[in-house]
Amino acid sequence: MERYPKANTGGCTNQAQAYRDEYASWQELGYSVYGLSSDNVTPLKNWKEKYSFEYKLLSDPPRNLIGLLTGTKSKTIRSHVVIDSNGKLADIKLNVPAKESSKQALAAAQKAA
Repeated sequence: MERYPKANTGGCTNQAQAYRDEYASWQELGYSVYGLSSDNVTPLKNWKEKYSFEYKLLSDPPRNLIGLLTGTKSKTIRSHVVIDSNGKLADIKLNVPAKESSKQALAAAQKAA
């Protein structure tokens, strides 16, 4: 799961496009990909269509899940979480560079496979 501060902004779009471009590799490993932000559903839907993201984008305006995953509900931190097929945490990175998130997460998923 990738987490980004705001849909349809430069860094967040770069991050999401990297996951889109690696989507087949994620599927080959048997992983599902999700994007998570505090944006409302409509902007996420429009962004998904604009950039042809194949994976699901999750909306969490009250930042409940975001807070559980990052330890803070005050802001959304660019990050990712990888959960392996046994439900174990394989990787978590906070403040990850937008263009590196997918590569780093995919490497952790490959190592966990």
